[in-house]
Amino acid sequence: MPKILEIGSSTMILLIMASIQQMMLFKTLSAYDDQTLISLLGAAYRVLLFAVIPFAGIGQGLQSIIGINYGAGKLDRVKDAYKVFTVNASIMAGVLWLLFLIFPETFLGMMVSDPGMVQKGVPYFRLLFSTFLLAGVINNSATLFQALGKGWKASMIFLSRQIIFFIPLLMFLPDYFGISGVWLAMPAAEFLTVIIIAVLVVAEFRKINHPVAIATDT
Repeated sequence: MPKILEIGSSTMILLIMASIQQMMLFKTLSAYDDQTLISLLGAAYRVLLFAVIPFAGIGQGLQSIIGINYGAGKLDRVKDAYKVFTVNASIMAGVLWLLFLIFPETFLGMMVSDPGMVQKGVPYFRLLFSTFLLAGVINNSATLFQALGKGWKASMIFLSRQIIFFIPLLMFLPDYFGISGVWLAMPAAEFLTVIIIAVLVVAEFRKINHPVAIATDT
């Protein structure tokens, strides 16, 4: 039961922190007393929620493959699966990222009917999606640690992305960049989180290369 709770808690943290993150974004933006900006954030956030759905599916497939091969002791397949899935997820994220940056009016127009509001939201929309290219790496790395039974590392990724980095950035960036700083807080937190991910994944693969270290760690 403790192991089940440890692994499951990372997903619980993700859902709770995502709600807190969204609440803080809207609350911070409301301080500018501009309902148009709040509506634009809501529209952009809906696009974001749709955009991450494919990566959740990729993560589910990856989790099964990693879990089965890790349990069977086929550690090379664990690394290969992570690399193949992450490369393909990154290619998909890269295509979407380019579309979001090149055609922001189209995507905002799906959620907002006012052309003037859409034009006002274009620069903010691009800021929000500026690091969407990293979506596959973030999602698959958290999935990797869940599948390896190391939920606390997956939780660290989610907490770094949505609390540890995000809250300070949301507090300080608006002081320097105004309203744009509010929209920039989330992508900046994701960029910093990828640095943490790189450290965790490299360390984990080094352990996989040395089975004795895995036995000691587990």
